[in-house]
Amino acid sequence: MRRRRTVLILAVLIFSARSFAQVSSSSTARFVSPTVVASWMSRTHGGTTDTLLVLWRGAPGWFSKTGVAGGSSGGSVLGHSVEDQYFRAGGREFRLEFLDDRRVATVLKQEIPLTQFNVVLIDGVDSPAGPIMIDRRWIEPGPPLPPAVDGAASDPIAGIVSRSPSLIEFLQCGVPLADRLMNSVVDFVCRRMRGESVTLPGLPPR
Repeated sequence: MRRRRTVLILAVLIFSARSFAQVSSSSTARFVSPTVVASWMSRTHGGTTDTLLVLWRGAPGWFSKTGVAGGSSGGSVLGHSVEDQYFRAGGREFRLEFLDDRRVATVLKQEIPLTQFNVVLIDGVDSPAGPIMIDRRWIEPGPPLPPAVDGAASDPIAGIVSRSPSLIEFLQCGVPLADRLMNSVVDFVCRRMRGESVTLPGLPPR
């Protein structure tokens, strides 16, 4: 049981750190609490870097049946440089569009000026009515959280969330899941989001 939990946690950390990297952009999507999947992207263009963190919240464990998987693709539309980030979770697909020359992202068909906002909160992702955007905010950029294990990269999502008590509250980390193993993994991830030091079974403290 302990070994399986450690393997699952390592898979989450290493996959999330390396997913979807490209030359001028990087992005990832993964669960960060019992109710939230986070998608994050960084885009560098013309010497300017824009980032966007979107927190997608639903019922406890809404993502657990299928896990989280995704990617990104880029191109040009009517002379505009465009990149899409997409991921699938809980049998649903989510997509974000980034327009570099305008420094704008489109989330749920709403434009997000990246010079004004770098965090978006979405609720009700698995509700019959569909997801709704409940907040947009700016959080001053800061360093990513250092890697928890060898082979992983620094964590930009935890770097943002750990500096904002309101974002930590939005994650609903105290909500239990029915699966005991998943609860253990989610608890580890939540402690990372809070910026706490963590130790995996069988590994030295970090």
